[in-house]
Amino acid sequence: MGIVCSPDGKMEVKDVGYPTFKNPVDGSEVRDGVILKVITSGICGSDRHLQHGRTGEKNSIVLGHEITGKVIEKGPGVNFLNEGDIVCVPFNVACGHCVNCRQLKTSICTNVNNELDCGIYGYAMSGGWKGGQSEYVMVPFADFNCIKLPDHFKDKIWDKMLDLALVTDVLPTAYSGALNAGVGLGKSVFIAGAGPVGLACAYISCLIGASQIFISDTTCERLERAKEHLPCQVHAFDITKTDEKKIVKEIQKVLGTPYVDCGVDCVGYESKKIGADGKEQNKGGVLNFLGNIVKPGGLISVPGVYLSPDPKGGDQDAQQGMFPIAFSQSWIKGINIVGCGQTPVLKYANDLMNAILHGKLSVAKLLNVQAITLDEVPKAFHEFDKGKSVKYIIDPHGYLREKLGESCSSCGQKNCSSSDCRSKNSICSSCGQKNCSSSDCRSKNSICSSCGQKDCSSSDCRSKSSICSSCGQKDCSSSDCRSKSSNCSSCGQKDCSIECRSSGSSSLYPKKS
Repeated sequence: MGIVCSPDGKMEVKDVGYPTFKNPVDGSEVRDGVILKVITSGICGSDRHLQHGRTGEKNSIVLGHEITGKVIEKGPGVNFLNEGDIVCVPFNVACGHCVNCRQLKTSICTNVNNELDCGIYGYAMSGGWKGGQSEYVMVPFADFNCIKLPDHFKDKIWDKMLDLALVTDVLPTAYSGALNAGVGLGKSVFIAGAGPVGLACAYISCLIGASQIFISDTTCERLERAKEHLPCQVHAFDITKTDEKKIVKEIQKVLGTPYVDCGVDCVGYESKKIGADGKEQNKGGVLNFLGNIVKPGGLISVPGVYLSPDPKGGDQDAQQGMFPIAFSQSWIKGINIVGCGQTPVLKYANDLMNAILHGKLSVAKLLNVQAITLDEVPKAFHEFDKGKSVKYIIDPHGYLREKLGESCSSCGQKNCSSSDCRSKNSICSSCGQKNCSSSDCRSKNSICSSCGQKDCSSSDCRSKSSICSSCGQKDCSSSDCRSKSSNCSSCGQKDCSIECRSSGSSSLYPKKS
């Protein structure tokens, strides 16, 4: 089972089959690949472009490019991975052999896509590689693409898996966004967008010494998470309730200048107009805004996604990926726009993984990471699209719930997976039967444990007419049991107590004449 996105943006749980060692680009056998049993697969903000029909993709796609998993099969060309290894998979599909891969520019591999020089699992125009929002996935060039989690930290992996799952995309994208913009000790930075990547970028900016952090979004909930959970002070702006002049005024108040040192675009081409209701599109608006507020000679990095074609882009230029950028302004100010394109995850992933394993980096709480089943994904996409401040991690086999001791939201049991949920055969706590619903519970005809009859209620239990185990009579209570007047099995008398009248009694209790 897996998540399939149709060309019109509909998200469905479907049978996607078991993966094979086949290269979708040319149909050849993938001898150096592995098949993973998926542990986690994140829902990414860029998946929403597919959901919105903003990519021009004409085929249905098995989504998912943020993958961790356990190796369960490997091809004959795999040398350094073994079955049972747990790995993180950078979202870039990369061959490891072309000139770009040899320079760790894995985001522009030349051998994994017939259309463009790049490859991504489960995405538009990215080579046809099936994604990991599924139970199983095939990863090619596995020795190069898979990052094995070290055996030395075997006992810590599961406690940190919610963070390690972010090494596949979110954290490297956020980290590179900060570094490319020149964020460092004492620098001020403006981060446009407070989704998972924007929040992670703000966290990393704090970590590497930024003096002041400004962040904007259209959703108050996200901005509140930034203010509550970041380890440093942050200045947050809801762009639906302010305008550019007010933002510049606040920057002037904090820094004594209307400019910040660095700018990071974590929004991309589906940006909204500042001061509007959060719905009006603003093509190129983020880059123009950052060009206004970044100091002369400063840097703007662009980890946000910009794609073409964009069938729903509005005017003809926007549909072809052409935006009204005030380039002359940036040119006059000497601003450098850097870090465009996909993040080459492999360049940063090992350092980020080690920071997590050694307790130096954790953003799971800040990002509100939540594990969900495959069946819950369509609803999660809807909530994420509405601006809910959460990072959804799909847990298709229930590994996370098993290791973290969490219960399934459907059946209430631990270790449950959406593909085999116990709610399908769950035991009713009232009647003890399977497949029972509260509206038609079999407990209405259940057998009473006290009186042995059907349809018994505790308020009118037939046990009041039950047979006493002591005296053999009905309607007997322990406080007034007829056994007090029963015939003694030893002496034959009524009302016999321990002082038994039988001739066989001890001398302590002589027989009565």
